[in-house]
Amino acid sequence: MIGNQKSQGPLTERSAFLRSLPLFAGLTGEALRFLAEEAQAREYEAGAIIFHAGEPGYTCHIITKGYEEAVYTVDGVYTFADSGETRYARLYFANGVLQQVFGFTAEDGNGAPREILPQTGDTFTVLDKWLDLNAQGQVTQTSRQAGETLTFGTQMFTWTELDAPAGEYLVGFIVEDLDGNAHQMYEQVTVQ
Repeated sequence: MIGNQKSQGPLTERSAFLRSLPLFAGLTGEALRFLAEEAQAREYEAGAIIFHAGEPGYTCHIITKGYEEAVYTVDGVYTFADSGETRYARLYFANGVLQQVFGFTAEDGNGAPREILPQTGDTFTVLDKWLDLNAQGQVTQTSRQAGETLTFGTQMFTWTELDAPAGEYLVGFIVEDLDGNAHQMYEQVTVQ
């Protein structure tokens, strides 16, 4: 549910606001201008649903007043202990605790989602996502590889937020308009 669109303010004001956020502080002027041109200020009623967990991420929301309950997802392969059957699945975490597990009828995370009620002994193998970059820092290939396997027991999994280790990172946004035209912007970020 989208509330009334508010005045977007001058481009320089939006650029300055975005630069004040730690996520965008290291972006170049060109990258900030691009984001500021695409940014729209919106106001929502208290309790309004901005998006649902599991929806494709076509937008980036920055909450300036109030709060939003963050939902984190992890993609992988779910294996049922009793039958050995496997299916592509997604874990949903909120407030640091596993909330739901959804399995999908297609191997790529598409198809009809169905809630899975984990049983002791079931497993979830995390699918790590790897991005190959060219010399200009643009993604040339994406692949998934089986990572760690988690086994369900009597207690649900928990999620702990940690600061990123010091190093170089590539942060990117892909914006797609209603005509399906995608615009990409990537920037290297240094965490110290």
